Amino acid sequence: MGDTASKDRRPIISGQRGTGVDATTNDIHERPQYRLVSPPPEEFTCSICTELLFDPVEISICDHLFCRKCVTDWLKRSRTCPECRTPATFLREANRNLRNFLANLSVHCPEEFCDDIVTIAELEQHVKTCRNVQTLCEKGCEQLLLKSERKHHDCLQKLKHLLLEERTHGKDRMMQQKETLIQELQKVINDQARTMEEHEEILEAALSNFQGKNDLLIKENESLMPT
Repeated sequence: MGDTASKDRRPIISGQRGTGVDATTNDIHERPQYRLVSPPPEEFTCSICTELLFDPVEISICDHLFCRKCVTDWLKRSRTCPECRTPATFLREANRNLRNFLANLSVHCPEEFCDDIVTIAELEQHVKTCRNVQTLCEKGCEQLLLKSERKHHDCLQKLKHLLLEERTHGKDRMMQQKETLIQELQKVINDQARTMEEHEEILEAALSNFQGKNDLLIKENESLMPT
C-alpha cells in the first residue's frame, strides 16, 4: 500500500510523452549553452533557472511555464507551483506555438572562429557541419585545425615551422642571457671602480693629514734648535 500511495503522489505529464514521471525523467535533456543574439522576452524565461525556457512544460492547473528538468527537480521537493504555490500534480507539454517561437530564436554559433547566426532549431545540425570547428590534427602534430584547413595541412611543414620558431626563440633567449650577464658584470666593475675611488680618496686624505702633521713636527723641531 505504501508503494502505491507513493506512486500516486508523483507528478505525471499528460500528452505524448507518457503518463508516469519515470517515463519523463528518462526523456529529460541537458540544456545547451546558447549565445542568444538578443535577450529573450521575460515571459519566455524559466523562473526557476532564470534562463531561456528549454524543453518547456506547464503546470496544468495554473499554466505556468518552466523548463522540464527544472520543474521536475522542483516537484521532487515540493508539490506546489514554484510561482503561485498552487498544488501541482499534472504537467503538460507547452503549446506548439511557444515551442516554435523558441526554436526560431537566433543564436550565435558556439565555435570561437565562426560568426554564423542560426536559429535554435538549426544549431545542432550547423555545429555538426560548421567549417570553423577546431580539432586536433589526427596525423600526430597535435595542431588545432579548422575543418577547412585539414585537407591542405602538412604536419612536416608545421613541425619545421615550429622548429624554426624554437631556434629563433632560443637565439633570442641566448642573446638576452648574454646581455643580462654583460649588464651584471658591468655593474660589478662599476661597483669595484667606485669602491677603489672611495679608497683612493681615503688614502689621499690620510696622506694629506700625515703630511700636515709631519710638517708641523718639523717646524716645532726647528723652533727648538739653538740659533
